[in-house]
Amino acid sequence: METLYYIILVPMVYASITVFLLGIIIRITKLLLTQPHNTNLKIYPEKRPKWLLVLNDVFLLPNVRRNNKILWVFLLIFHISLLLL
Repeated sequence: METLYYIILVPMVYASITVFLLGIIIRITKLLLTQPHNTNLKIYPEKRPKWLLVLNDVFLLPNVRRNNKILWVFLLIFHISLLLL
């Protein structure tokens, strides 16, 4: 039984950390090697300050609210409960 605990607690932990770090390194290199898009996705220029638009996007999640109102309600409840914790 001690051998099983040793296998679970020592080599498997090192293997999982190694796989995790290799995965992160591979993802970062893929992101760095891709070419950035040169397109501008704005259709109409906004007159409001950019920081206000960022706060609206971050805290009110307008795209989620537009597509799925039930998911939006549960997301707000979830994030508020995390803040209360």
